[in-house]
Amino acid sequence: MRHARGLTFLLLLTLGIRPFPAQAAPALEVGRIPPPLFNAKSLQQMTVPDDARSARVRLSGVVTLVEPFWNLLFVQDETGGIFCDSARLETVPAHWRKLELEGYMTTGSYLPILVATGYRDLGPGQLPAPLPIDADDLWKGHHDGDRVRVSGFVTEATLSSSSLRHLQLQVSAAGREFTLKVFGSPAAGLTNLVYSRVEADGVFGAEGDGQGHLTSVTVLVQSSGDLRVVADAATSLAAASPAPIRDLLAAKAPSSTDGLRRTRGTVNIASATELWISDASDALLVEIQHGYVASVGDVVEVAGLLRPEGAHAVKLTQARIVSLAPGTPTPPHRIPTEKLFDWRMFGRVVEVEGTFMHRTPNRSLGELLVLQDGDLSFEARIRFPVPGTTPMRLDPGSRLKVSGVLWQQPTGPEGTAGPRILIRVPSDVGVLAPAPWPIQKTLTVVTSLSAALGLGLLGLAAAQRRLRDSNHRLEQAEAELRELNADLEERIRSRTRQLEAANGRLSIEVAERRQAQLALEDQRMRLRSCFELPVIGMAIASVDKAWIEINPRMCEILGYPADDLLTMTWEQLSHPEDLSRENAEFARVLRGEIEGYSLEKRFIRRDGRAVDAVVSTRCVRHGGRGADYFVMLADDITERKASEAAKARLEAQLRQAHKMEAVGTLAGGIAHDFNNILGAVTGFTELARMSVGNNPKAQEDLDLVLQATRRARDLVHQILSFSREQKIAPRPSDVTAMVTETVRLLRATTPASIRIQLEGMADLPTIVVDPSQFQQVVMNLGANAIHALQGTPDPRLLIRAARTEVVGAPDSSHPAELVPGVYVRISVADNGCGIDPKVLPWIFDPFFTTKGAGEGTGLGLSVVHGIVRQAQGAISVESLPGQGASFHVYFPALSLKPAHPVLEPSPAPRPGSGERILFLDDEETLCAVGKRILERMGYAVTLSTSADEAIRLMSEEPASFDLMVTDLTMPGMSGIGVIRKVRSIRPDLPVVLTTGRADPSVEEEARALGQVYLLLKPSDVESLCGAVGRALQQGASAPAGA
Repeated sequence: MRHARGLTFLLLLTLGIRPFPAQAAPALEVGRIPPPLFNAKSLQQMTVPDDARSARVRLSGVVTLVEPFWNLLFVQDETGGIFCDSARLETVPAHWRKLELEGYMTTGSYLPILVATGYRDLGPGQLPAPLPIDADDLWKGHHDGDRVRVSGFVTEATLSSSSLRHLQLQVSAAGREFTLKVFGSPAAGLTNLVYSRVEADGVFGAEGDGQGHLTSVTVLVQSSGDLRVVADAATSLAAASPAPIRDLLAAKAPSSTDGLRRTRGTVNIASATELWISDASDALLVEIQHGYVASVGDVVEVAGLLRPEGAHAVKLTQARIVSLAPGTPTPPHRIPTEKLFDWRMFGRVVEVEGTFMHRTPNRSLGELLVLQDGDLSFEARIRFPVPGTTPMRLDPGSRLKVSGVLWQQPTGPEGTAGPRILIRVPSDVGVLAPAPWPIQKTLTVVTSLSAALGLGLLGLAAAQRRLRDSNHRLEQAEAELRELNADLEERIRSRTRQLEAANGRLSIEVAERRQAQLALEDQRMRLRSCFELPVIGMAIASVDKAWIEINPRMCEILGYPADDLLTMTWEQLSHPEDLSRENAEFARVLRGEIEGYSLEKRFIRRDGRAVDAVVSTRCVRHGGRGADYFVMLADDITERKASEAAKARLEAQLRQAHKMEAVGTLAGGIAHDFNNILGAVTGFTELARMSVGNNPKAQEDLDLVLQATRRARDLVHQILSFSREQKIAPRPSDVTAMVTETVRLLRATTPASIRIQLEGMADLPTIVVDPSQFQQVVMNLGANAIHALQGTPDPRLLIRAARTEVVGAPDSSHPAELVPGVYVRISVADNGCGIDPKVLPWIFDPFFTTKGAGEGTGLGLSVVHGIVRQAQGAISVESLPGQGASFHVYFPALSLKPAHPVLEPSPAPRPGSGERILFLDDEETLCAVGKRILERMGYAVTLSTSADEAIRLMSEEPASFDLMVTDLTMPGMSGIGVIRKVRSIRPDLPVVLTTGRADPSVEEEARALGQVYLLLKPSDVESLCGAVGRALQQGASAPAGA
């Protein structure tokens, strides 16, 4: 009962007046935006705004109490209960129903209340279990509106006779009192409830003064079925054993007043509402219930509730007479006057003497006699006259004896007792001595008689004087009236000026409020404009994740119109894999651990595409309560993430290119060492072949060794040719030789289970192409085919070369971009897994690959396509899933005739004639095999494994050598450096330079030095001796080369 009119609720309830007129409530509109959902606790803590009707709220809970006649409706959820004014509802919900209420908050006498304007019935609800609570908690205002369970001792029971019959009980518990109101037809035996101990389940309603302070507490009970008698009155009376009055007086501040106290005494004063009783030593005031009658002198046993009476005494209230027997009045105890001020004498029958001063009539108290004894004064109360008696005549100054019951009340700042004797019967007042007749009084009477005679003579003069005085007073009154009129007019003028000033201030305040309202409206327009800007997606969502408001940019990101989004939740639009992470952050916000969060997530658009977005969500709370709604910002980062992914791929490809460059450098170094090893093996094998003589078996074995070393040599040359960096140099090239060399390299990296077949290698025209690029085309196509053959039974790779001619416009058998002419077609076909027709249009795009992570870069076919287009050719592909793929590459032919290399027959090495040769190589095995071969052919050989040593030998005897053989790559100084040093000593000395790599830059340097002949390693007997013979024969005029 927290409504502003709650202070008068109990009075109206008693009179049978409906406090709130019923008004029809509109039905909840379907499809409109619902107000925010609150719990009962947050509503009770809400600060009610000035325009409360515009701040609509929702509440979901179970009806714990309903009384349509008084518009009472209490609803409780998991946080507690709240009072709802149901006057505006068309129909009142039933008890125990679960509702979703809608309305607005307004100020109550203690806490805010919900004015319900509509509701939605959600079906039967589970009535919350009552919360046990004591009277102290009730008076602290705890659990206002909650369904509670209370118990206590009934001190008063009344049955209302208003339009709404209900039972009202005053209950005492733990020293505090509260009210129980039980609706419906009460059970029989109403009077038996007094002194009973009861327990009730109901709804706690607190009333306050509007400033947050409690004034009364009431528990409303739906029906008498929720009221239970724990112990009846008879049980309570039987449990309370009689005690002396002294024991009751000792409990001046009782720790518990919810139990009965019984005692026995003699009645000293009896009235319809109270008894004064006493025993042999003590006295007690007893407030009895109506209907019990006792007389002075009766011996009674009473039972009631012990309550404080002032600061120094106690009394028995709500008392009932348990037994009554005739007796005699208690005789008075004569005491000195000062004893009247002793609090221990409270309620005793006493007798004192005093001088009567005066009397004061009092309609409610009878007569009060004021007596004095020395410096002490006290009162005596007489409730006379009674039927058959006459007022007692008392003169001031009389000495009286009075007896009766002593009643005291605190007076003065020190709380001193103010005694009053309650006279029981007329005989309690007796005159001990009449008042004396003084001489002064006699003289006064004589003087009065003499003066009366003179008064008659002076009457006429006095009347004349009174007339003149009357006229004078009239003139004075007129003057005063004029002054009052003038003063009134001045006050009116002053008040008018004050009102004008107040009106001016009011006008200024109105103007300021108008200005503030315009500023607020301007701020709202700016906020609305910012909200509508198509810069970032913005939305407002409820605590159940439903969209409340959404801006156009958010609609654009999600691909839905705003009307569709307002019927959805953001969970429906979120990617399933992102929900758990976001729900965890959302739960932390609802628990109050954080106020918001930011994360990357994916939304699913209407067209099914996923949109990457950075989402920032912030919770909005009002008045320190739970979450009201959420503000969400979404930034579409799909394009940025695509750019970042492309950048990552480019960086990976760059790293791959650097790695391939490093691999090429490593391959060159390894090839140099490998060539040295092959040179030694080849040389010693040929020497062994020469030594075995006529031994066919040994000759055959050694020929096989030489054949293997030649294959190893060719493989090393191909690796070096394919891995080194070189400028693109298109030149007329033999297709057969290039395909054959590339296939030889391809076989070295192909599993033995895959068969490689070559077809149509004869009578092919010459083409203009860079040989290394041609090799890269065939190698890339072959490598893709080998990858597609994985897991294929009987894998086969076919490489076919053929001459073809395009006449007129190209037909379906040739690519459309070819112009008429003759072409060489290179076909690479496999019987592997084939290519999916869906991805076939994109296979030549850069970075497109169907291979797994780490298996490809997506550049192979892109590079092939670029090389072929640069050579003015074309490429086509044919494939079916599961039936393999065929790539056809077209290169323009240079001429119609096949290109045949002109090979000049190498002359047989001639024997030497003792020519002296300086042989320099850092490999001792190569020096040894070279010396043995050359000496066998008739040359004189001097070995050196150090460049410095060779230069020293040459400087010591410049003319002692006819030829120098030196390696290109050596530690410390290269072969080119050695040649330059030697030429400074012997300029005409021919030199044979051995190297494992046919590098154009080395050829240029050798040509610039002159008389330098290149010999590729590994070399055999024929190549070494042939190079040495040609160098010695041609001399200085021979061109550089080998």
